[in-house]
Amino acid sequence: VCSPSRIAARASRCRPSACPTAAPRCAAALGSPGVDPREHRRHRDARRTRTTSFWLPCSLYGSVSSVSVRGKKWEDAKAGSTGIEQVVYLSNLIGADLSLVQPGGGNTSVKLEEEDLFGCRVLSLVVKGSGTDLRTIDAGGFTHLYTDRLAVLKQKDAISDEQMMHLMRVCMILPDADPLPSVETPLHSLLPQRFVAHTHDVATLSLTDTPSAAEHVRRVYSDDVAFLEYARPGVPLAKRLAERFPDGPPPGAKALVMEKHGLAVWGETARECYETLGVVIRKAEEYVAERARGKRVFGREATIRGQASPRQDGERRDVAAAILPAIRGELMRGGWRCVLHLDDSPEMVAAISDEGFAEVAARGVMTPEHILRAGMRPLVVPLRMADAVAVGAKHSEISSTADSHPASQTTSDSKDEPGASPLQRSVRDSIREFGKTYTAYADRHGVQPIPDYPKTIVIPGAGIVFAGKDRRDAMIAADCYRATMQVMASAEAVERFEFLSETDACEMEYWPLERRKIEESEKTRGDLEGKVALVIGAASGIGRAAALRFAEEGAHIAACDLDHEGAAAVAAAINGRTAERAVGLVLDVSHSKSMETAVREAVLHFGGIDVMFYSAGVAPQLQSVTEMTDDEVEQQLAVHYRGAVAATREVSKAMLTQGTGGRLVYNTSKAAFAPGEGAAAYGASKAALVHYVRNVANELGRHGITANYINADAVDTPLFRSLLAQRAKAAGLSEKEMLARYAERSALREALVPAEAVADAALWLASDRSAHTTGCVITVGGGAEGMPR
Repeated sequence: VCSPSRIAARASRCRPSACPTAAPRCAAALGSPGVDPREHRRHRDARRTRTTSFWLPCSLYGSVSSVSVRGKKWEDAKAGSTGIEQVVYLSNLIGADLSLVQPGGGNTSVKLEEEDLFGCRVLSLVVKGSGTDLRTIDAGGFTHLYTDRLAVLKQKDAISDEQMMHLMRVCMILPDADPLPSVETPLHSLLPQRFVAHTHDVATLSLTDTPSAAEHVRRVYSDDVAFLEYARPGVPLAKRLAERFPDGPPPGAKALVMEKHGLAVWGETARECYETLGVVIRKAEEYVAERARGKRVFGREATIRGQASPRQDGERRDVAAAILPAIRGELMRGGWRCVLHLDDSPEMVAAISDEGFAEVAARGVMTPEHILRAGMRPLVVPLRMADAVAVGAKHSEISSTADSHPASQTTSDSKDEPGASPLQRSVRDSIREFGKTYTAYADRHGVQPIPDYPKTIVIPGAGIVFAGKDRRDAMIAADCYRATMQVMASAEAVERFEFLSETDACEMEYWPLERRKIEESEKTRGDLEGKVALVIGAASGIGRAAALRFAEEGAHIAACDLDHEGAAAVAAAINGRTAERAVGLVLDVSHSKSMETAVREAVLHFGGIDVMFYSAGVAPQLQSVTEMTDDEVEQQLAVHYRGAVAATREVSKAMLTQGTGGRLVYNTSKAAFAPGEGAAAYGASKAALVHYVRNVANELGRHGITANYINADAVDTPLFRSLLAQRAKAAGLSEKEMLARYAERSALREALVPAEAVADAALWLASDRSAHTTGCVITVGGGAEGMPR
């Protein structure tokens, strides 16, 4: 093997053009001109977009079910022939099962002999890169490192995580092409076997998240599996492993169970590693199942019994729609731009509504990594939601009945909030009380409180609300907490669920390495990052352009249109770039009930609304004032005026409940200011909208909600193209000649204005850059005569 320290002695085996010197400079010379690191990677697959699902692989009540190690057998034909192909296949199989790893968690590696950029044959550790997901990882998500350089880590008695990551970069064979290695790279380097997989599995954590972890592991595995006492991930874990097993895991051991952390399995082949994982998991499952037999966990037997009736489901979601904006608003007031995800599946609601759940949940989560995703512990709101829903109470009548809960003993900070129901006030007070407790916890450990808390909010009888910087982040928290609930139930059946001490948990939560990742991601946020925008008329034209533009700036989009297929296509285009950022909703703006439903669904999907862009439109029929029909007047008013009124009414309710202000933006028209022949009904409906928006600005301004409008003319959209054809025919001109007329009347000599130009104006009005502007009109029309400017 040609290592950096032995290049001079074996220079004859290096290509002169690639390895110009005999000095140990392989890593430093990677940036040499003419050397393309990408050529070194022959197995880079196309990236796949991850769509998070909420498949529950096992019951919440009792033992875990069989994992996909049994459900998905190893197939040599799919695994490939090279080490890289096989570790990718191994990773994808493991990542597909949420009871083995949750999104972003776990890691895999393979040790290879390969040729580096200098033509040297080297031994490398190929390990999962930081920020990748085992479910979707391909060859490009792995990092190649020199094993002999990694060996230096064993000789260092004291090293910080930051120093470790610097050393990792020096150890990388392709530092400019590969992602940074996983923080668990030292663990993989200390295990000598060729293939290694590290999981955060429900089965073994059900044994180790207990007071007698070592004893349970010994009973299940005897000497077949080694046990390692808890140490924080990264350098402390690797150091603990090196101290406990200086010569590597004991001979005959097939795996390593790490207390409150997970499992590491290995094999000389990827298939052996995968099949060993199956054996280890099954033994833990059998042990848990034996101890869960006949026991009641969370007040239920170890099966899911009974389903909520459809009527109860609907009422429960009505309650959720009423309180989600209150939750989100309270979290945002703490400085956290967040999006929510609600899990109100029957099995989740049944579990969290048990009287004993809150006490168990307060003990922690399943692994240290889950603290970063779902928080150290959830906020359990002291509400008897199940009783309220059962009697069909309206959300404005629901109040807290848990007088004995500490949160209900505090003086309400939100009694004077206008329009807030008792339920909404109780939720807000609970979050504020949780904030005080969290601040006290941070003070005890001498750290600054982090604004992104609580990440998990349990509402008995209604569901669990998860918060994240975006919806995907919130959904990952949901996946992680579902797995945690499985561990809680199983550990309680085995003995008692027990997590880390407060000191250990705080060390993980404030781990500088992970906090820095979060801070770095915050630096690239767009103008609408963490905001939710309801775009009405999103299927085509200006609305479509605005939805796409808002999404580019980080917004989550509820794309609404009568053309549901078109709205869904816009949402799909957005989600194709960034998963879980958009949803397509059907909306008929001429029906108030349809508007109410669309806004409700947007709130249930994202947790609230920060921006509304109203761009629904219908082309005029070009009728003179002597021929204008009642139907034409009614249609124009229904779409352009009454639809906007209904949208404002429903959206402003959500904004007021949030209490964080909002942005209302409307697309009007030149016709509101300058008459157009044959378009009196159209112009009148737009003029009515303009006057209405001015009133909205006056009435809602005191709540921090701005209302502005855009007067656009001759915008290149399908609707305007149809109007252009009508006008050209009426004037006896070709469409080309008609376009020339439009260009002549424009100060900028533009025949048509691109829809994207209107979208840019809408973006400014939708962002905080326009926070001090309301009741304003922005003209986007190339300077056409009669436009206000």
